[in-house]
Amino acid sequence: MASSSESKKPETMASSKKYEGCYELIPLNLTTLANMEERGFGSSQRMWKGTKFSIHDYTSPGYEWLLPGWLAEERIVTNGRLYRYYYDPAGLQYRAKYQVLDAWKKMGLSK
Repeated sequence: MASSSESKKPETMASSKKYEGCYELIPLNLTTLANMEERGFGSSQRMWKGTKFSIHDYTSPGYEWLLPGWLAEERIVTNGRLYRYYYDPAGLQYRAKYQVLDAWKKMGLSK
């Protein structure tokens, strides 16, 4: 018989609201978060020491333009500079809003 510690699954960021920000725990967002994690999101190698980040979706002020399942990440580095990254449901990263809008156009999606 397996002990209770052996039967527990390791917590992933998709299993709980692990990251700060304003996003809903809806199935589409959980899928995106899981795919982001598979691609290395949140790994210590990608984050500089002192970097603060948060996740946002279409329910966040300023991100209402996002489609459900698409997420935005805000990173604030130690010097105060803000970086924004966007992720599609497959976990692919886009570095600018115009790239997201272009991807939607190519996919035949729009809001």
